[in-house]
Amino acid sequence: MASAEEALSGDKRPRLTVTHSTITAVITGTIGDGATEQEVRDGAGKIIITIAGATWNAAGSAFDDARQAIIDGLDAAESEAAGWNAEVRDQLNVTSVVRTSNTIATVTTSASDVIDYNISNNETLTVTVPDTAISIGSPITATPTIAITAASESAAVTGTLGGSGGTPAEIVAGGETVIIELDNTAWVASGATFNAQRQAILDGLESAQTDQNGWDSLAFAVGDVVRTSGSIVTITLTAESAYAIPAAEAITVTVPAAAIGGAALIASPAYAITPSFQTSGTRVSGAIDLSSVTDVAYCALGWVASVPSNTAVSIATSVDGGANYSSATNGSCPTGLTVGESLATITDFRVRVALSTTDTSTTPLIEALGLIVEDASGQEVYYQLNTTPGFTITDRSGNSHPGTMSMPTQTSGVTTSLGEMSSTEEGASTATALGIPEVASAVTGSAVSSKIFETTEDGSFLPGGGLVSLSAANSGIPARAIWQVLFGITILVGASIVVKFADGNMMWGGVALSLGIAFGALVGEDGIWPRWMIFIAPIPMMAMIRLNKGVPM
Repeated sequence: MASAEEALSGDKRPRLTVTHSTITAVITGTIGDGATEQEVRDGAGKIIITIAGATWNAAGSAFDDARQAIIDGLDAAESEAAGWNAEVRDQLNVTSVVRTSNTIATVTTSASDVIDYNISNNETLTVTVPDTAISIGSPITATPTIAITAASESAAVTGTLGGSGGTPAEIVAGGETVIIELDNTAWVASGATFNAQRQAILDGLESAQTDQNGWDSLAFAVGDVVRTSGSIVTITLTAESAYAIPAAEAITVTVPAAAIGGAALIASPAYAITPSFQTSGTRVSGAIDLSSVTDVAYCALGWVASVPSNTAVSIATSVDGGANYSSATNGSCPTGLTVGESLATITDFRVRVALSTTDTSTTPLIEALGLIVEDASGQEVYYQLNTTPGFTITDRSGNSHPGTMSMPTQTSGVTTSLGEMSSTEEGASTATALGIPEVASAVTGSAVSSKIFETTEDGSFLPGGGLVSLSAANSGIPARAIWQVLFGITILVGASIVVKFADGNMMWGGVALSLGIAFGALVGEDGIWPRWMIFIAPIPMMAMIRLNKGVPM
């Protein structure tokens, strides 16, 4: 013992020692120890923050009020548009943060919060513990930093169809499979979440072609799509009897973003549906009886065909039941049918379609074919193509012609948009057409509606012709019909102006009307109005002269 005044060797006086303790934070957890992009997007990932040298705020409002600040401290050095800061940190709810103990807090990501997380490059996260969340001290930079690895996501297509492609017959029969397997990503959760994406997955199987009865026209059932596992979806296609294509279709598989989270994926490889056609063949209509026409006033045969490279279509007609055929000209009266003559002896008129190709993967396409014969009495005999011949390599016509080939046809009917023909008739449905063995069937008696061959005149050379042509293409109304309306309005307005400037003299208005009608009938190759309108042109002028003199009509 010694007093404070005494000096002893080694200075044995008592002292108080204060030791400095550093506050630290350590990061662990399934995300905290490093994770892949997909592991983050799967949800339920954890960042565990363990502090030493201090404690978290007391449980209850003191800690709860600091939860958003803790989330804000989960910061990535990078700033991708769909990266951590935008699609994880800023999406987390405060309920994601839990005070596990006095020294431990756990952040758990919810899949619904982070489903849009999608990065192109690795990200590095730094966790900063805010001073408002702990009992003492300043903000703490936790260790270690967290590495998130960007995944190279991809999708592969396999299956009986997806692996190597197929044929139209296989699509018609059904049962083919398209299997989509994901790599470094996963399908959304099974159940209602996945089921809501099945139609989008089907819509992702898209053809590069736009054939009327092609792939994109099919309506596969959502029940065809099954989530086999987290990374595999199997599509087993139901039968599609309406499927028919004139050439190969290339199908691309796109995995929709909403079905996996992140960005959409183009799966590989694309696959093709490839038909096989015979190189040549013919198809002949049944007998067409024209004997009811005793004085031909008008007749013509017309058709519309798509003729790909290396293919050909030829049309011929016969007036003697097929014993002899003559080549037909599109839009002209067939050989043997003459205006002004009687057809009383022609009871078996036939139309023959001949197809050929040097490429068995494609075929010509007959889109419409029609015959109109009008008697001077006003009666019409009208025929149109109403059947869809076989789409396979065998003939379905029932005519037993050697070497017949498939002849795909569109069944949209003969409409004004087809150019060569103008008619309100509609083609038979695909299901009905496939069961009809003839190319044409007759409609006799008075015409229900106008069925005339459209001229080629479209007025494109006139001022505003381009705009009228565009309007015709978009509306389906023939350009010639639009011009007729425009000419009519213009002539009436012009005649009214002439009458006004002629001090009410209606004779000059009649002259203007007549000249306008004559111009419309004579302009261009075929006339905006029918040529015979030239004979009607003087009538308005004579009528106006009589009205101008006060002579009653």
